[in-house]
Amino acid sequence: EGEAIFVGHSMGALAASYAALEMSDRTRALILVAPALRATGPLPPRQRTTASSSKGSSSSDSNVNGKKKTAMIGGVGPGGRRGLLARLVLLLGERVSLLIIQPFLLLVLRKLVRSKAFWQRGLATAWYAGDKVDHEVVDGYRKAKLVQGWDVGMVRFVLAAIFHSESNAATVAAVAEAAAKTNIKVLIVHGEQDRIVPPSNSARLAQIIPNCTYRRIPNCGHNPQEEASEEFIDIVTKFLSEKEE
Repeated sequence: EGEAIFVGHSMGALAASYAALEMSDRTRALILVAPALRATGPLPPRQRTTASSSKGSSSSDSNVNGKKKTAMIGGVGPGGRRGLLARLVLLLGERVSLLIIQPFLLLVLRKLVRSKAFWQRGLATAWYAGDKVDHEVVDGYRKAKLVQGWDVGMVRFVLAAIFHSESNAATVAAVAEAAAKTNIKVLIVHGEQDRIVPPSNSARLAQIIPNCTYRRIPNCGHNPQEEASEEFIDIVTKFLSEKEE
């Protein structure tokens, strides 16, 4: 069995992070592209400053979370009961959504994916140079409907992100801990003109995660692997080559 390199773009950054953590003993690198992971959590002591706009890597300080704090959820007392009630409400909301909202969302999603106009408008917003989104790019995104179960998976993923927002913070903390304690190296690549996920979020993520390399691509939007493919490949290739040395 060889080493694994996980790559995740936008919402896929969460799935890639899960996989890297699940296989941490084999994971060589985690590459996050315009990651839709909210940068929550404390900065390492030496990084508690305003995020720099310059290209480069973040601090390698391994003390990511500072002092450990124990949070009691659902414990004794009014606060614990309120926390438990909130979790029950969220659970109920999720179940109702799956039973009532999911069928409607599936119909809407299937219709949208079949629409070339939807993808044309959406990708034009995602790209910095929207006029360069051609039919080949649009048709590539519409091929998702050929994968069995893609629609159910997408809807459940979105609903999970809504009703289990705490998993985002837990994932970021787990990645930071894994980067500090193992040989997993993290690369974040972000387009400077991203209108969907702000680059400032990635800049903070790079400060939270030890040994993280952060690279920004100018004149590029939310999809650097497509809009600036050559520069993206150069960044990834150099990153992986440096980790071999």
